[in-house]
Amino acid sequence: MAKKIFKFILILFLILLLFYVSHDSYTHFNRLFPSVREFKKNPEKYNNIEIEKVGRIKDITEDYFIFIVGKTELEVKANSHKITPVKNGLVIVHGLYKKEGHIELLDVHYSPNHYIKYIISFMALVFTVFYLLKEWKITKRGIYQNA
Repeated sequence: MAKKIFKFILILFLILLLFYVSHDSYTHFNRLFPSVREFKKNPEKYNNIEIEKVGRIKDITEDYFIFIVGKTELEVKANSHKITPVKNGLVIVHGLYKKEGHIELLDVHYSPNHYIKYIISFMALVFTVFYLLKEWKITKRGIYQNA
């Protein structure tokens, strides 16, 4: 009897903990990690918040570059960093939101072969399905091992 009560209390505690963590994350996520759209609407509110965004480079000038995150374009001030365009990849920008409406660049990382992982994953999926169908037979009644 004591084991059942302990198990019930443990399950109830875990469920309440899950609800608390979910609620806390839901209510504080936008304050801690503001989106680009929220920043564009009210840049003064998010001044000096450190961010890391992934996107593409549209235009490069000496002082700044235009950074595309989703469908939103942002100006990134590239103080002393040498920015190079990436043809078939993504750029990870680490910087600070500024109240003037731009991002001040702290660091930049290039991922020129970003899409190669999708090609490798597709090849692994094809190989796995081929191997599965070689070893197992799929019928309307279920999956049976080939004899």
